[in-house]
Amino acid sequence: MKWLAVVLMLGGVGINQSLFFASMVGMLWESGTFSRHR
Repeated sequence: MKWLAVVLMLGGVGINQSLFFASMVGMLWESGTFSRHR
């Protein structure tokens, strides 16, 4: 079950990356960069 550990590790990295991406999008959204795309 080595793949389970790999999946859990990648899942943790994905969660961290998604949180980081969400914070970046939030900052860009507040600056109004994405306002015109929506």
